[in-house]
Amino acid sequence: MAIAAHIASGMADTGVGVETAACRFGLDFIPLVSERYFFAIRKSSLETPAMQDLLSIMRSPDYVGYVGQLVGYDARDTGRLQTLEEAFA
Repeated sequence: MAIAAHIASGMADTGVGVETAACRFGLDFIPLVSERYFFAIRKSSLETPAMQDLLSIMRSPDYVGYVGQLVGYDARDTGRLQTLEEAFA
């Protein structure tokens, strides 16, 4: 957001940032690369009540819908458990 704010205010001409921020400031955006973000956790911690609560939130329609409406983000795998092998196959 800071980069987008600098560009929008005329303090900078270009910068590297995310599409959501560019969109919020009405800026043009040229994608350079796609990234995937992961929440990493030990398998032994998956069954704790706190982690089950967090997974429930991450899988909820409201949360997935919120992330999905952010320009430039794809929420279809939000809350899906994957091994390292599956994630980087």
